[in-house]
Amino acid sequence: MKINISFLIFIFFTIQGLHSQTLNCKINGILLEQSPFKYALLNDAKTKKVIFAPIIDGHFEFNIERQNEFQMMTLFLGEDSLKTYEQSRRDKGNSRFIAVEDTYITIKDNVLGATVKGGSMNKDIDDMYKVMSSGQFESFFQQHPNSPVSLVLLKSLIRINEVTWLQGTLNCKLFYNKLSENLKNSILGKELLTKMSL
Repeated sequence: MKINISFLIFIFFTIQGLHSQTLNCKINGILLEQSPFKYALLNDAKTKKVIFAPIIDGHFEFNIERQNEFQMMTLFLGEDSLKTYEQSRRDKGNSRFIAVEDTYITIKDNVLGATVKGGSMNKDIDDMYKVMSSGQFESFFQQHPNSPVSLVLLKSLIRINEVTWLQGTLNCKLFYNKLSENLKNSILGKELLTKMSL
């Protein structure tokens, strides 16, 4: 089963319960083609805060203080600095998740198809996007048993599995069993187990 990217974005969340640490991260990017966009923006779903950086000669840069071991934000582009994440969701292909870590982003046609280099969490997010297209979920959990991104995907799959016309088509307990003990024993891991048991 393939997953609609916009549905996953709709249920996006930031994982809680991992060790908290502050770390300064630099997120740089480039737009390879001419664009009407003048700002790159990052949305933090947990705090609802949007930060922006001007796009100058096709380049943008964010310096972010990461508050958690794993923190995800949504990158999108805007004609001005007041664009909201909700508005960006109407623009097909104009947003994607990134992990807050030292990263270089290359945007060619659209943000969703951007190349994100730097950091293991962003590689895991890229792998998550690929598996959402292929539907090969079990292989993702086998290859990423200790990645917090696996919890993001599992939470999404549990919600999708609850939809009436899909109910029970995904074996979420099998996916859960592929997780490391560390993830299973996290606050979110325990919440997901409880949700599957209901």
